[in-house]
Amino acid sequence: MKKPKKLDRKSSRFLHTQLKDILLTQLRDRTLKPGDKLPSEEQLSKNYKVNRATIRRALRDLIQAGLVYRIPATGTFVSDPRAMDAEFIRVGKGATNVAWLMKTERSFVLGPFHTEMFDTANLELRKLRYQLVFFSVDEPSDPREITEKISRKDFAGVIMVGWMDPSLIRALLQKGIPSILLD
Repeated sequence: MKKPKKLDRKSSRFLHTQLKDILLTQLRDRTLKPGDKLPSEEQLSKNYKVNRATIRRALRDLIQAGLVYRIPATGTFVSDPRAMDAEFIRVGKGATNVAWLMKTERSFVLGPFHTEMFDTANLELRKLRYQLVFFSVDEPSDPREITEKISRKDFAGVIMVGWMDPSLIRALLQKGIPSILLD
Protein backbone atom coordinates (compact mmCIF):
# COMPACT_ATOMS: atom_id res chain seq x y z
CA MET A 1 0.00 0.00 0.00
CA LYS A 2 1.26 3.49 -0.89
CA LYS A 3 2.15 6.13 1.66
CA PRO A 4 -1.21 7.19 3.15
CA LYS A 5 -2.83 10.42 2.07
CA LYS A 6 -3.27 12.79 5.01
CA LEU A 7 -6.60 13.63 6.56
CA ASP A 8 -7.56 17.31 6.57
CA ARG A 9 -8.17 18.08 10.24
CA LYS A 10 -9.29 21.63 9.43
CA SER A 11 -12.04 20.41 7.12
CA SER A 12 -15.67 20.44 8.21
CA ARG A 13 -15.93 16.83 6.94
CA PHE A 14 -15.75 14.11 9.56
CA LEU A 15 -12.46 12.22 9.72
CA HIS A 16 -14.17 8.85 9.21
CA THR A 17 -15.79 10.19 6.02
CA GLN A 18 -12.44 11.44 4.74
CA LEU A 19 -10.84 8.08 5.52
CA LYS A 20 -13.69 6.23 3.81
CA ASP A 21 -13.17 8.41 0.71
CA ILE A 22 -9.43 7.67 0.71
CA LEU A 23 -10.14 3.93 0.88
CA LEU A 24 -12.79 4.29 -1.86
CA THR A 25 -10.21 5.98 -4.09
CA GLN A 26 -7.82 3.08 -3.47
CA LEU A 27 -10.59 0.66 -4.42
CA ARG A 28 -11.44 2.61 -7.59
CA ASP A 29 -7.84 2.97 -8.77
CA ARG A 30 -7.24 -0.71 -7.96
CA THR A 31 -4.54 0.00 -5.37
CA LEU A 32 -6.74 -2.34 -3.30
CA LYS A 33 -8.03 -5.24 -5.39
CA PRO A 34 -10.72 -7.87 -4.66
CA GLY A 35 -9.37 -10.33 -2.11
CA ASP A 36 -6.68 -7.96 -0.78
CA LYS A 37 -6.40 -7.69 2.98
CA LEU A 38 -6.65 -4.16 4.31
CA PRO A 39 -4.16 -3.02 6.95
CA SER A 40 -5.29 -3.76 10.51
CA GLU A 41 -7.30 -1.20 12.47
CA GLU A 42 -4.19 -0.60 14.55
CA GLN A 43 -2.03 0.00 11.46
CA LEU A 44 -4.63 2.30 9.85
CA SER A 45 -4.87 4.17 13.15
CA LYS A 46 -1.09 4.75 13.16
CA ASN A 47 -0.96 5.62 9.44
CA TYR A 48 -3.71 8.24 9.65
CA LYS A 49 -3.14 9.34 13.27
CA VAL A 50 -6.75 8.79 14.35
CA ASN A 51 -8.32 6.61 17.01
CA ARG A 52 -9.61 3.12 16.24
CA ALA A 53 -13.24 4.21 16.64
CA THR A 54 -12.76 6.48 13.61
CA ILE A 55 -11.22 3.58 11.68
CA ARG A 56 -14.09 1.25 12.67
CA ARG A 57 -16.67 3.81 11.56
CA ALA A 58 -15.06 4.19 8.11
CA LEU A 59 -14.75 0.42 7.72
CA ARG A 60 -18.34 -0.11 8.87
CA ASP A 61 -19.55 2.22 6.11
CA LEU A 62 -17.53 0.26 3.53
CA ILE A 63 -18.83 -3.05 4.90
CA GLN A 64 -22.44 -1.81 4.71
CA ALA A 65 -21.82 -0.77 1.10
CA GLY A 66 -20.61 -4.32 0.39
CA LEU A 67 -17.16 -3.11 -0.70
CA VAL A 68 -15.22 -4.90 2.03
CA TYR A 69 -15.96 -7.72 4.45
CA ARG A 70 -14.56 -8.62 7.84
CA ILE A 71 -13.50 -12.04 9.10
CA PRO A 72 -13.19 -12.00 12.91
CA ALA A 73 -9.61 -12.48 14.18
CA THR A 74 -8.36 -12.51 10.56
CA GLY A 75 -8.90 -9.10 9.03
CA THR A 76 -10.86 -6.96 6.58
CA PHE A 77 -10.77 -7.84 2.89
CA VAL A 78 -11.84 -6.22 -0.38
CA SER A 79 -15.05 -7.79 -1.71
CA ASP A 80 -15.54 -9.09 -5.21
CA PRO A 81 -19.27 -8.49 -5.76
CA ARG A 82 -19.34 -10.37 -9.08
CA ALA A 83 -17.92 -13.53 -7.50
CA MET A 84 -20.33 -13.25 -4.58
CA ASP A 85 -23.35 -12.85 -6.89
CA ALA A 86 -22.24 -15.75 -9.09
CA GLU A 87 -21.80 -18.04 -6.09
CA PHE A 88 -25.27 -17.22 -4.74
CA ILE A 89 -26.86 -17.77 -8.15
CA ARG A 90 -25.07 -21.10 -8.55
CA VAL A 91 -25.97 -22.33 -5.08
CA GLY A 92 -29.46 -20.87 -4.92
CA LYS A 93 -30.85 -22.43 -8.12
CA GLY A 94 -33.29 -19.53 -8.37
CA ALA A 95 -34.46 -19.63 -4.76
CA THR A 96 -34.67 -16.26 -3.02
CA ASN A 97 -34.96 -17.25 0.64
CA VAL A 98 -32.27 -18.27 3.12
CA ALA A 99 -33.35 -19.98 6.35
CA TRP A 100 -31.95 -18.81 9.69
CA LEU A 101 -32.30 -21.69 12.18
CA MET A 102 -31.85 -20.83 15.82
CA LYS A 103 -32.79 -22.40 19.13
CA THR A 104 -35.25 -20.48 21.22
CA GLU A 105 -35.33 -22.64 24.32
CA ARG A 106 -34.65 -21.03 27.69
CA SER A 107 -31.18 -22.51 28.09
CA PHE A 108 -30.00 -20.74 24.92
CA VAL A 109 -28.98 -17.17 25.70
CA LEU A 110 -29.79 -14.71 22.93
CA GLY A 111 -27.63 -11.64 23.16
CA PRO A 112 -26.57 -8.60 21.17
CA PHE A 113 -24.00 -10.75 19.35
CA HIS A 114 -26.75 -12.92 17.83
CA THR A 115 -28.87 -9.91 16.95
CA GLU A 116 -25.94 -8.21 15.22
CA MET A 117 -25.10 -11.44 13.39
CA PHE A 118 -28.71 -11.74 12.15
CA ASP A 119 -28.88 -8.06 11.14
CA THR A 120 -25.59 -8.25 9.25
CA ALA A 121 -26.55 -11.46 7.43
CA ASN A 122 -29.95 -9.96 6.59
CA LEU A 123 -28.37 -6.74 5.27
CA GLU A 124 -25.88 -8.59 3.06
CA LEU A 125 -28.50 -11.01 1.73
CA ARG A 126 -30.91 -8.16 0.93
CA LYS A 127 -28.21 -6.54 -1.21
CA LEU A 128 -28.25 -9.76 -3.24
CA ARG A 129 -32.06 -9.76 -3.37
CA TYR A 130 -32.40 -12.62 -0.88
CA GLN A 131 -34.66 -12.71 2.13
CA LEU A 132 -33.59 -14.16 5.47
CA VAL A 133 -36.38 -16.20 7.07
CA PHE A 134 -36.19 -16.99 10.80
CA PHE A 135 -37.03 -20.52 12.00
CA SER A 136 -37.27 -21.32 15.69
CA VAL A 137 -35.85 -24.76 16.52
CA ASP A 138 -37.01 -26.15 19.84
CA GLU A 139 -35.70 -29.33 21.45
CA PRO A 140 -36.69 -31.99 20.86
CA SER A 141 -37.54 -31.49 17.21
CA ASP A 142 -37.64 -33.90 14.31
CA PRO A 143 -34.80 -33.13 11.86
CA ARG A 144 -36.80 -34.66 8.98
CA GLU A 145 -39.72 -32.30 9.63
CA ILE A 146 -37.45 -29.24 9.58
CA THR A 147 -35.64 -30.47 6.47
CA GLU A 148 -38.95 -31.09 4.67
CA LYS A 149 -40.24 -27.59 5.52
CA ILE A 150 -37.08 -26.05 4.11
CA SER A 151 -37.14 -28.29 1.02
CA ARG A 152 -40.79 -27.48 0.25
CA LYS A 153 -40.16 -23.75 0.44
CA ASP A 154 -37.18 -24.00 -1.96
CA PHE A 155 -34.60 -22.22 0.22
CA ALA A 156 -31.24 -21.30 -1.34
CA GLY A 157 -29.48 -22.31 1.86
CA VAL A 158 -29.54 -22.52 5.63
CA ILE A 159 -27.65 -20.64 8.33
CA MET A 160 -27.74 -22.48 11.66
CA VAL A 161 -26.83 -20.64 14.86
CA GLY A 162 -25.67 -22.38 18.02
CA TRP A 163 -25.61 -26.07 18.73
CA MET A 164 -27.74 -28.10 16.34
CA ASP A 165 -28.60 -31.78 16.36
CA PRO A 166 -26.01 -33.50 14.11
CA SER A 167 -28.81 -35.52 12.49
CA LEU A 168 -30.40 -32.23 11.34
CA ILE A 169 -27.12 -31.13 9.75
CA ARG A 170 -26.75 -34.52 8.03
CA ALA A 171 -30.36 -34.41 6.79
CA LEU A 172 -29.87 -30.94 5.28
CA LEU A 173 -26.64 -31.95 3.57
CA GLN A 174 -28.18 -35.20 2.26
CA LYS A 175 -30.96 -33.14 0.67
CA GLY A 176 -28.29 -31.03 -1.03
CA ILE A 177 -29.23 -27.88 0.88
CA PRO A 178 -26.18 -25.60 1.31
CA SER A 179 -25.72 -25.14 5.06
CA ILE A 180 -23.55 -23.04 7.35
CA LEU A 181 -23.19 -23.59 11.11
CA LEU A 182 -22.29 -20.53 13.20
CA ASP A 183 -21.44 -21.49 16.74
